[in-house]
Amino acid sequence: MTKTISSTELQKNTRGAIDWARVQGEAVIIQTYGKPMAALVSYEEYLAYRNHKTQQANLRHDEPKEG
Repeated sequence: MTKTISSTELQKNTRGAIDWARVQGEAVIIQTYGKPMAALVSYEEYLAYRNHKTQQANLRHDEPKEG
């Protein structure tokens, strides 16, 4: 389950937020004035995201060009 915290709460409990993302394997959404501003994810999730973006970029690069 995704956890949502304020930026103030993140300042007070950074370690807890990091542990949640790492141990639970779920994102921590960080809000400022009630609006989502960032997401904290485990390093493994970050690597999977980066790998996915690289694969998508490679697929776009390999597509035949029109014209």
